[in-house]
Amino acid sequence: MCCLFYVHEGREVVSVGAGSSRKRKRTDKIKYFSAPFQSHKYRSHHEGQHAASWEEYQKLSKEDKAKYFDGKKKLTETLHAFIDLSEDSVTYTINASIVEVIIGELFFHKGDNVDSDNDDEEEDMDEQAIAKNATLLAKQKQHAMKLFVKSDGVDIYTVEIKGLMRFDLTLDHISIGLSFYQAALAIQHAKDRTKTAKLGGVNDLMVAQWVRVLVAVSLQQIVFIFGHESVWAFSFARDGSTNRGHSFFDTHLCVCYNGVLVNLHFVVLPMFVRHTAFNIFELAVKAFDALFPNWRSKLLSISSDGKNTMTRRHMGFVTRMANEAAVGAVANGTWIEVVYLYSIFLRQPQNLITKMNAKCPKKTNRWTHLGRVLKFYKVHCRRLIEYTTEKNTTKLPGDDWWVLTFALAPVVDAINTTLVLLQSRSIVISQQAEFINNLIASFTDLFNDLLADEAHADNSISLESL
Repeated sequence: MCCLFYVHEGREVVSVGAGSSRKRKRTDKIKYFSAPFQSHKYRSHHEGQHAASWEEYQKLSKEDKAKYFDGKKKLTETLHAFIDLSEDSVTYTINASIVEVIIGELFFHKGDNVDSDNDDEEEDMDEQAIAKNATLLAKQKQHAMKLFVKSDGVDIYTVEIKGLMRFDLTLDHISIGLSFYQAALAIQHAKDRTKTAKLGGVNDLMVAQWVRVLVAVSLQQIVFIFGHESVWAFSFARDGSTNRGHSFFDTHLCVCYNGVLVNLHFVVLPMFVRHTAFNIFELAVKAFDALFPNWRSKLLSISSDGKNTMTRRHMGFVTRMANEAAVGAVANGTWIEVVYLYSIFLRQPQNLITKMNAKCPKKTNRWTHLGRVLKFYKVHCRRLIEYTTEKNTTKLPGDDWWVLTFALAPVVDAINTTLVLLQSRSIVISQQAEFINNLIASFTDLFNDLLADEAHADNSISLESL
């Protein structure tokens, strides 16, 4: 025996939380009465779950009570069974830097000057066109950003979305590739077919506003991931592309979150300037600063295509980003600089190459090349020192540099070995995790041994001990 109030009307909507006697949210399950069938059980349920309907029912005559449920549709036969009308809005909180910099600045073009064909009126027309264009862009930006409301006293924006079903359904259409205009038409057709008034009133401008909210909320989730205690480093890959005459800057992030490798599509930003390394660098830094100001201390690696704009050693985008994030580098970056400069010096003299029957490998930004150079330094250490002392003592690295080189060479070798294993096509993800764990274990053993040796060693280490 089931409760007919629930079958036809559902449970009464009640508030839960502060100021309410209810401690739990209502359930969607139908109430079934079981033996022993006692009147106080019915009365207790109706007064607690259907108070308004039960009060109205009690006022009816006996004949009206018998016909009370006649002609009423069951709740399961309507859309209301699947829509929580009591919670038809949602509020999001977003960092001010995300809204003001990424959503409100990087996605908007400042506008180009409009030239006049008449030279005599060119200057006046330019000023008028610039002023008109600026006013138009300001109005467009104000309308596009009107859902974001700045909170008083804190760097937080709030967004309240009313009509949650309409909002979710619109974003579902956008996710399958519909344009803003097509998504608005699809929602209107759904409203007409289902006779659901709550789906009405959607246009392409509203869809654009909701998409901006979705992007901001997604970026806020990335902020939470970056700030988690399990995330100590990240890598990112970027690429530039042009679609229908518009240039875009695409960025993907990779982090290890709670022991799980997570690939994130960060954002695709429009580029309104030339694709120079400096412009790309400024755009990336501004976006990362708005997202997570401490990104410099967590940047582990950068991936890009092979264009000169990206990979040039002195002024390329990758080099600029590496210099920007050079926090905690070995010997403040001087060690790796000497590794490179010393390799250039050793590759030039032909008599040294003939005498050793070996040529110093070329140092690049690749781990494998760094490993080869360090191995060359270790194997030919004494000969290199003797030759440099004889020819040009200013090029000879100091004792501290040699100590670091011998200490870091096995680390680089271990990393190179692991990278080769990880790139194998025949291994599965579980094996990749095992290789990484083995690498961490080898580092732990290696540095524990070094610390133990340092505790028993003298404060001064001579070069001859190498």
